[in-house]
Amino acid sequence: PLAYVIAGPGWAMLADALGASSGLLRVATVGTLLGTIGFALAPTPAWMGILLFVTAFCRAPQFPMVDALTVRVLPNGRAGYGRVRL
Repeated sequence: PLAYVIAGPGWAMLADALGASSGLLRVATVGTLLGTIGFALAPTPAWMGILLFVTAFCRAPQFPMVDALTVRVLPNGRAGYGRVRL
């Protein structure tokens, strides 16, 4: 939960500053993948905790970023978003 509290605003500020949500989404996805793979390779419980934090930190912004990118590409913007979610 701590990673989610820190990551959400952090990723959002970074995306706004860079204007590159799709690139950051790729970075977050790769970070989640590497953190998850690392679980299998973690030699100690301490490393598992670190990898859990990294995975949660990278996973936190993915759904909000996908939602924002979806709204951005819809022809009607937010008006058409309900149909996408349905």
